[in-house]
Amino acid sequence: MLSYRQLEHFVTVAQELHFSRAADKLGVAQSAVSVQVQQLEQQLGVRLLQRNKRKPITLTDAGELLYEEAVAVLRHMERAQQIGQLAAQGMSGHVKLGYISSSVTSGVLARMLTQFRPGHEQVHMQVLAMETPRQLQALQQGEIDAGLLRPRRRYPEGVKAVIVHSEPFMVALAENHPLARHESISVADLRGRTFMAPQGINGGEGFAEVVARLGDLVFAFPAVLTAILLTADRTPHVREAANALDVHLLNKPLKPAALRALLAQWRATRLAAE
Repeated sequence: MLSYRQLEHFVTVAQELHFSRAADKLGVAQSAVSVQVQQLEQQLGVRLLQRNKRKPITLTDAGELLYEEAVAVLRHMERAQQIGQLAAQGMSGHVKLGYISSSVTSGVLARMLTQFRPGHEQVHMQVLAMETPRQLQALQQGEIDAGLLRPRRRYPEGVKAVIVHSEPFMVALAENHPLARHESISVADLRGRTFMAPQGINGGEGFAEVVARLGDLVFAFPAVLTAILLTADRTPHVREAANALDVHLLNKPLKPAALRALLAQWRATRLAAE
């Protein structure tokens, strides 16, 4: 098997046509260069250099052919080494990133990609649209490397998460709704309302499921739609649904303190009943 050192020494001698100058360029002893070239010729079974004490060194026909290939091999090997080092530093390679639609409309995806690109020009980033449950499965199975998703109370084994973006909890009401004239709304003001959320109720632990659990604890849902609950992100499909229901979206902030107090009151009532 030919070695990098053998090819490197041979190419340097072929370029300098002088063992002493080649040794100086490589920073090694002249005898070391001679040994490497001789071992290369022995392995190939052919003379690569014409040596004559009275004449300059020249390449044989075989030497000229090998020289072109050796230069290309050395370049590929150096490139492979650079790629390996960059990959080890996270500066090169392929990354598959999953994302949910709201990460696009909120600007999170674009912002993260823009921040990531400088210094990572050699990284090929592939972005894949996936809902949160599918992303968690893909992460666990190694189908994607990272994901932008909705938070969960628990994550699959081997999956870790950090908060990179948060949005205020908002309620959207029709303009003629009695609560629309208030500057802020407490959770207690929404008792007995029906909610429509951007995600399906059967998705596990999505945004709508959190609302559904909260509703089971605090609210009694009637059959008539009187409020639309969603995040500050107004996606096109939510606007279309609002228009179809003749609902004009008007965001009102919920009071976190009121929410905590109401939940604490409910827990105390449940404990007393038990």
